[in-house]
Amino acid sequence: MASNNIAHPPGLGLSLFAVGDVFVDRDDPATAFHSARDVLRSGDVVFGN
Repeated sequence: MASNNIAHPPGLGLSLFAVGDVFVDRDDPATAFHSARDVLRSGDVVFGN
């Protein structure tokens, strides 16, 4: 099975990405994560607080 996950090769476990103290105060909040978008989308589990 092919994997589109850039965090780890297929079959080698699970990727967990976590960040804390994220306070986004801008008109377009999604732009705060624009530069990290591809990496964050590649995680199996992504948590931001």
